[in-house]
Amino acid sequence: MTSPRRMHFLQRLGYFLVFTLMCATSYAASETPPPAKELSIPTKDGVRLHTTYFPGSEGKKTAVVILVHGDVGPMGTGSSKDCLSLAEFLQREKHAVFVPDLRGYGRSTTQNDDTNAGKRLDSKRSRREDIEAMVKYDMEALKSKIVELHNTGELNANLICVVGFEMGTVVALNWTHLDWSMQSLPNLKQSEDVRAMALISPLQSFRGYAIRDALADRSVREKVSALVTYGKQDDSFAASGRRITKTLERSHAPIPSDEAKQSENQDLFIYELPTSLQGTRLLSVRELKVRDTIRDFVALRVVQQRDRYPWKSRVVN
Repeated sequence: MTSPRRMHFLQRLGYFLVFTLMCATSYAASETPPPAKELSIPTKDGVRLHTTYFPGSEGKKTAVVILVHGDVGPMGTGSSKDCLSLAEFLQREKHAVFVPDLRGYGRSTTQNDDTNAGKRLDSKRSRREDIEAMVKYDMEALKSKIVELHNTGELNANLICVVGFEMGTVVALNWTHLDWSMQSLPNLKQSEDVRAMALISPLQSFRGYAIRDALADRSVREKVSALVTYGKQDDSFAASGRRITKTLERSHAPIPSDEAKQSENQDLFIYELPTSLQGTRLLSVRELKVRDTIRDFVALRVVQQRDRYPWKSRVVN
């Protein structure tokens, strides 16, 4: 029996239309969002993490979206460039959007620390420990930058949605697990900031780094809203996506039969798309509406929840 959450992609469009109208705060056609900024963020192990930052425009109510690219993209090896169009699209919803080049990809290819002076990083040679370092060092360095901007009132670090594409789903899931497993200090919040995760063509593992521990975390399964979508005409990706959604479905409440309550209570969304395309390649097919789905998911599961997670300073007194 098909899960009520596993919708045909055309059925989904009508389902999300109400949410789009409810949450519409985007720029008018005549308005121009703030220009993007190029950041070079140092990690604790000496990598300069190149990141494109698209500022939001709702101050302390600004939601944060992190786009995590895949190993491959439309033009070959994956990088932040594969997500820039989506970032611009989401910025028009007044969100703050961060698009990093993970270590070994794009312009994040140099490491300088006590043992690696000028070491070149190549994604094609990455191993399990490199993927783990993306979570422990790359994503945490990015989080530190987000908290820095939070303390200036530019955004709200309590309102994070992380969006991963194939390899990026492994990073996104494991970083969400890290975020929810860290302990905050009595007078300083430093964890439990990821409110939602969108997994586009999710994998079980990449280069030996698996998602098993992340999915075993009850907080990740129960407290973080999730969107899972993949091209169902690729057997490998479809099997991986269904395995993940089966795990998540056991931890999320049933969808209310009352449609009026669905917009408030549904926190797991599963879409099987009629294509063999995966990852960032899905963004280029307008008919699949993947960009719109991500936009509406952020509006529903982050923006609509922001009164529950108001901005508070994280400066240590």
